[in-house]
Amino acid sequence: MKHIFITGVSSGLGGYLTKKLVEVGDFQITGISRNKPVYLTSEYPIQWQKFDLNQTEKINSTISKILNNQIMDALILNVGIWEKTAFSPDYSFEEIEYGEIYQLIQVNITANIELIRSILKQGFLKKGGKIIFIGSTWGLENHGGKEVVFSATKFALRGMVHSLREILKHQMISPSVLNLGYLSESEYPQPQETQIPLIDVWEAIKFLLSTSPYSCVKEIDMPGMFDSNC
Repeated sequence: MKHIFITGVSSGLGGYLTKKLVEVGDFQITGISRNKPVYLTSEYPIQWQKFDLNQTEKINSTISKILNNQIMDALILNVGIWEKTAFSPDYSFEEIEYGEIYQLIQVNITANIELIRSILKQGFLKKGGKIIFIGSTWGLENHGGKEVVFSATKFALRGMVHSLREILKHQMISPSVLNLGYLSESEYPQPQETQIPLIDVWEAIKFLLSTSPYSCVKEIDMPGMFDSNC
């Protein structure tokens, strides 16, 4: 049974991926999130810990307690927030306050860096393991989005993956980033669907988890078919 560590498991994509991994039955899951997952019962087969990744100075000690010398086969880092007015006509880069910029950088960049550093430093990822970052098409060249800070942090994720590959290839550890466009709330395609069905993201995750240690899938770009921002 493979042991997977996943962040942001309370809802949204992180919650969906956690439930799919549990359905498969071949994975032991350790998950963290700021809020308790609504689907989590005393019988639900995951190890969950409440933790806010905005507290970057506590990541190293918290990860040590949560993983407690357990060795992970894979990490799925589903960390990401955006500007309060992102993806809306009200978005104005000039009106974003410093505190909001700082928080986006803390959560989207610093938390990811510190998570990986802490896990690797403490030996909690096995040789030949996988690291999967959930990125965005806002981190791709010439996208059509206006969200400056969010875009900057997603470009940073791609840079992390490219550098981590050089650091980790001698341990056969494969880092990847899955750059997603707008996600549907539906698992399967709906009539007139313009966003990515969640099942397609799950299929991409399964592929990344299944590759041998002899290949490194650095990036998968997955916009919606009619996404005008890509």
